[in-house]
Amino acid sequence: MEYILAIDDTDNLDSPGTGEHLENITALLEDRHDCVCSRVTRHQLFFSPLVKYTSHNSAMSAIISTDRTPDEVFGAACAYLEQNAAEGSDPGACLLIKDAVSEIAAETLAAYGQRAKSEYIEKSEAYALAAKHDILLKELGGEGIGVIGALAGAALRLGGNDGRYKGNFEVGVNFDNMLCADILSHPYIDHIMLEDGTAVPKDEEVYITEQIKTVHLAGQSVLLVKRQQTVDGEALVNLAKSELKKY
Repeated sequence: MEYILAIDDTDNLDSPGTGEHLENITALLEDRHDCVCSRVTRHQLFFSPLVKYTSHNSAMSAIISTDRTPDEVFGAACAYLEQNAAEGSDPGACLLIKDAVSEIAAETLAAYGQRAKSEYIEKSEAYALAAKHDILLKELGGEGIGVIGALAGAALRLGGNDGRYKGNFEVGVNFDNMLCADILSHPYIDHIMLEDGTAVPKDEEVYITEQIKTVHLAGQSVLLVKRQQTVDGEALVNLAKSELKKY
């Protein structure tokens, strides 16, 4: 069975970030609860003075594959957060069963996730939506407003077209050309695309300008590239971290 686990508002300015907390949770689930966990994705939510957040107001999510029950998986995640969420934070956690989400529910959740990126949502609405669709949602300290973002993070991961994968990594020597076929041999990269969704052929080269960061599109880990004029003519170049912020 596949679950989506998402958490939000677990940190303060001096503590490990929410993404690090979720990576710790997924490591715990793999080590002690017979789970296989995906990489963590970061989902940018409403960035406004109306919303209480630590630095960027982003939720984190991961896909959990296991034969364990939803209560077992969610219980382990919540127990970790109850012990490790930062002082002064307002943590919330969410768990949904991917295959149990109907088409109508998926549309409703997608709309909620998009709204959470651009407007303020009340905690009561998050609880009502979770209850209607049998989604586990729990506040774990403080004001518990992290449930708003946790549900949004799960909804956005479910939709498959939002978020940046946590962390940077190298595929070769920076500031060098690499064949797409070689780049795709890296386990963290599923596809190489232009921003308009056009797939880049495996026999083309990409000029790697910095450590790689991928985004979550069509349910896959995608390296986005662009065509850019250089002294040697037009070349494909990976998008810089600053250009990926909109994802």
